[in-house]
Parts: sequence; C-alpha cells; structure tokens
Amino acid sequence: MLHKESKKQVSAGLILVVDDDEFVRQVATLHLEYAGYRVVQAADGAEAIRLFDESEEVPSMVLLDMVMPVLSGCETCKGLRQRVKGLRLPILILTGSDDEESVELAFRAGATDFVSKPVNWAILVQRVRYALRNRELYLELEQKEQQLSHAQHLAKLGYGRMNLTTGIIDFSPEIAEMLGLDGESTIKSEVFFNLLSPRDQEKMRQALDEAVAGAGQYIFQHRLKLSGEPEKVILQQGEAQQVDGEWLISGTLQDITERVHAEEMIYFHTYYDPLSDLPNRALFEKQLGEQLGGDELQAVLFVGLDRFKAVNDSLGHASGDLLLKEIAKRLSPLQKEAMVVARFAGDVFSIYLPKAGSVEEVDELAQTLLTLARIPSQIGEHTLEMSASVGIALYPLEVASAERLLLGADTALNLAKKHGGGQYRYFSSELDGLAQERLLMEQALREAVKLEQFELYYQPQIDARSQEIVGVEALIRWNHPERGVVAPFKFIPLAEETGMIIPMGEWVLNRACQQARCWLDKGIKVRMGVNLSVKQLQLENFEAVVASALEVSGLPPEQLDLEVTESMAISDLKNTISVLKKVRELGVLTSMDDFGTGYSSLSYLQQLPLCTLKIDRAFIKDIDDEGNHAEIAKTIIDLSRNLGLHVIAEGIETRSQFEQLLMHGCDEIQGFYFSKPIKAAEFESLYEKIEGRFLLRDFES
Repeated sequence: MLHKESKKQVSAGLILVVDDDEFVRQVATLHLEYAGYRVVQAADGAEAIRLFDESEEVPSMVLLDMVMPVLSGCETCKGLRQRVKGLRLPILILTGSDDEESVELAFRAGATDFVSKPVNWAILVQRVRYALRNRELYLELEQKEQQLSHAQHLAKLGYGRMNLTTGIIDFSPEIAEMLGLDGESTIKSEVFFNLLSPRDQEKMRQALDEAVAGAGQYIFQHRLKLSGEPEKVILQQGEAQQVDGEWLISGTLQDITERVHAEEMIYFHTYYDPLSDLPNRALFEKQLGEQLGGDELQAVLFVGLDRFKAVNDSLGHASGDLLLKEIAKRLSPLQKEAMVVARFAGDVFSIYLPKAGSVEEVDELAQTLLTLARIPSQIGEHTLEMSASVGIALYPLEVASAERLLLGADTALNLAKKHGGGQYRYFSSELDGLAQERLLMEQALREAVKLEQFELYYQPQIDARSQEIVGVEALIRWNHPERGVVAPFKFIPLAEETGMIIPMGEWVLNRACQQARCWLDKGIKVRMGVNLSVKQLQLENFEAVVASALEVSGLPPEQLDLEVTESMAISDLKNTISVLKKVRELGVLTSMDDFGTGYSSLSYLQQLPLCTLKIDRAFIKDIDDEGNHAEIAKTIIDLSRNLGLHVIAEGIETRSQFEQLLMHGCDEIQGFYFSKPIKAAEFESLYEKIEGRFLLRDFES
C-alpha cells in the first residue's frame, strides 16, 4: 500500500491526471508534458486509487476532476489523503462549479487548490509549478530541518500557529519578513488582523470559525497592507486542532504577489488599453451588454478628436499618443460618477451612462466633454488647441439593443464631424440625410460589384529567419470614379450587411489565384493569403467555389491560404469546422486571422483544421525597444508550437518588434516595417529588386 512510503519510490516529476473526460485528460497531458512533466492518466477515482496502491512509482501531484462516475472527486480526494497527508501530495481540483459550497467540499476532502472550468491552461501549469514547489519544500522540511529557513525564504512560504484561546500567534522567520517584523516570532492576533482589510478580516474569522466547528482545514487568499510597502497577496492555509482544551490553528502563509500580478497582467492586456489605462472596446462592450436593459434612460456617447490625423502627420505618432493620454486623463474621473469610460478605437473614446436620468443631463455631460477637449494641451514644445465631436445614442428612446446603441453613437459622431466638429449630435431614426447617404453608398457599391471597380493590393509576408518573401496577403481596395480609392473599413461592413460580400469575395478569390499563378510562371513563388467573410462560409457549395478558382487559374492548392477571423470561426463553430475540413481536403491551407482578439479555448483550436495562427497587431504595437509588452505575443507563439501550428505576426512597424518576435520563435512577420500593401506591379518590382529577400538593415533609414 502507498501509505507504507518507505517501500515506495516517489517520483518528483510524475503527475496523475484523473478525469472521466478523455479530451480534458489529453489536453492536460499535452500542456504538462510540454512544461517538462511526465503524466499518468486515470479515467475515474477508483482507477486512481488502484494506481496509488499498486504502482512502484508514486505520482508527486494529482489533478482531479470534481464530478466523475464510480468515485466522485471528493471521495477520491479523501481516499488519497488517507494514504498521503498534506503537502506531500498536492491535489488540484478541476471543477465546473464556481459556487462556494463545491469549493468548500473539495477543501474539506483535502484538496490543495482548485481551478474552474473552462481551464486557462497557461495559468494551470503555473499553479502546478507552485504546488510542486510547495511539495518540495515540505519534503525538505521533513528531511533537513536545518535547511528550512533558506528554502522557505526562496518560496516566500512560512509556518505559523495561532492560539485562539490566548490570542497569540507564533511564526517562522519567513512570516516575520512578510509582516515586516524581522527578528520577532510572536504577536497578538489583533495585530495581524489589523493588517487585513475589513472584508478580509471577516473572511478569516469565518474560516477560523468553520475550522473549529468541524471543517478542520481551511484555505483562502487575502491581502496585507504594511506601512510604507506595496500591498502583498497572501495565500493562507491552516488546520484547527484542540490540544489540552485550547484551540490551535497551524498553517502556512505564502506570498503569491508575483503570481497574482501575472494573472492581473493577462487580464489587463485582454480588457484594458495600455496607452490610456482605460478599459478597451472589449470590456466596454462586455459591460454594456451586461447592464443594458429595463425602461430606464441609458446613453452611449462617442467622443472623437477633430483633425487628430493632422497631429500624427505633423508632429508624429508619439505626440499623438501623448495627446490621447492627456484626453484619457481628463475623462478618467468620470468613471467615479457611475459611468463606464473606455478608449474605443484610435482617437475615439466611449462613455456609457447606465442611469442617464434625463436628456438634459446627457446634454450637460456632452457640453462637459466638449469643454474638456477644448482645454489646451502641452505636448512637448507645442501647445495644441483641439476640439472634439460627440455622438450620442439613447436607449430605449431611439434604439433597443447594445449593438444599435454603438452603431447609433458612431453614426451621430460622424454626423457631428461632417458638420464641422466641436459639437454634439444625437442619433435619430429620422436622420434622413444620413440614411440617404448610406443608400447612395449602397447603390454605388452594387455598381462597383457589377463593373468590378476593385483592385487587389498585396502585403508581403516574410520568413523571420531568412527574411525571404514567402507569402502575401491580398487586400481589396475600391477605385470609385469620384471618391477615389475607398478603404475597406468604409465599405466592407456595408457589403457584409447587404450580402454583396459574396460576389465580391468570389471576385477576390479568383483574381488572387490568377495573380499567384502569374507570379509563379515568372518564377515568383509566394503563398497567396485571401480573407474570407462569414457569409462565404455559410454557402453550401463554398468548397466548390474554391476548387473552381484553383482549376481556372491553375494555381497549386498549397499556394492558397484562406484566412478566417477568430470571432468568425467561433460564431458558428460546427459549420466553420465542416467548411474548413472540406477546403483542407482540396490541399488548401487555412489560417486564423486576428488571433487573440476574441476568446478561443484550446478545445476550439484543436477542433478547427488550421495550419496557421496570425497574431493580431493589438499584441504587437506596444512592444518597445527593450522588449516590454511582448508577453502575450510570446504566449501565442508558444501555444502555436504546442498545437503544431505555423505562426505569423501582423503589424510589425519597428525593428525592435521584429527582433523580439524573431527571438521568441515567430515563423513569419508582416507589417509596414518591411512593406505596406502595394499593387501587383509594385510587388514584382520590389521582389526583383531585393531578389526575393530583405537584407537585415535599418528599414527606417
């Protein structure tokens, strides 16, 4: 039996994964083995107990599902705890239940920690590392008492004991250091409680009461605020025992500040704009969707700086960024007034009033925003006098959904700008002029589809190691006879809404394949990337459209790469998988564009028949010369390697960004640092000039 530990060889790198879901077991095994651990699997609790009783090599940690047949997670945990006590065997519970009762049951059964499903695998691996580190320290404590102080210092883990009867706490030097009490070993319990916030004090008292009442063990996370020092995040674990009529709480404190900060950084990069420190569009839309409803007046306001492009063009993007930071600083205090303030996109800020009160109050806010924008800004040596335009949409007076609120505010903002800026406008269903403009644009777009008033531009994709041009991304432009070249963001949404994207997308696919074949005949072998629309994926015969384009052009299928966005892929996952599988059967490559801007779990990625992930420019643009802000890009590159996918980074604009991505193992890069999107003839000239390969040089000189 395992509890006869003197006869067992405990492996320091073997982890037992117990889950009745084979997919979860396989994904966990993939990540743990990639992190350097060995894994053994069990499909239920009974099999896990049998492995412990019969195996000569004992796992050093268990990842245990909460809900399983035969033996539940709690029953299995209790059985393992009868064999191995405490930190000698960390048990990490995987649970889809986020209620406190389920978590408490797990801890009562002897669990060390828990992770909620769906699992964030990157954080799970970190928690495994922390748990195994704690285990190693625990074993060192048993084996070499003289090394305890040094080992606990490295792990920021200390041991203490609280006498609930006398109110005295005694503790190890590590805890003394955490508390800023070097040289001391005892304090009164009230001194420790005073270092916690009132909320955390209540949580700790409740944990102690429950431990004494019969729960035995407890675990919770709290914060410590020491005078003159940054706040610390502490993980406290303890166990209640009655000795000679006195209740004693023995346990550990671990400083997990660094781990928590890492998790907070991931959250920040997902939901906050690093330039302004305001919530980004994703968080704004999330909060809007969660709060919108009822009959109370609510409003969304879009604030756009007038003639901001002129600042970037004349003073440079660095000055433009400083101006945006200044405006964000002026808007930030509004969040204290029950408003949601975000940097929505570019020079546009968004404000959500869940309780607008009245239209008059919205008017007052709009006037305040215009006043704030008119305050002169000192940017370096320049004093800038700016103005702003404000677009407002009201719920439920004019619109009835979050999507229409955003669209209405944007429409009203554009209307304010068209009328000279420095003013605010309300969105109204009776904006006849705007509706007529849209109708004219739609008619012009239909004519453009009929007359093929489009042209493809091509942006090179570069092998990061050899600097060879290995592919291009085809990008559509509209050559309007009166408006000139129209950028895609101005007509693609309209094409999507009206269904014109289908013939337009077919034209792009055919023209791109023909161009790639033409280049191939000239000795220019590059992969052709073509963006797809969600409406194209919904066509019953889309794979036939692709096959026809290949047949007519004569392009080898492996030279065509069809790109879908992340949000498009998961909006109708079943259909996307089906269509992409049929496309892959033709030999065509498939890529996920704008990766990281939505939420794709590993289960989604593993189901999609992808060849390549493209890192969105949002995770590239803030990488500086020292390599700061490259963590998300590196994580995506590591994930791609883990899944056997090729990876391309978009939006490379500086040499330092290129070098950082090269160092982290990115396969290909794409961006203005090497080349902006160019016409076919310009691409041929460029390719011939550099003989298909960019030399390492300063492209900015």
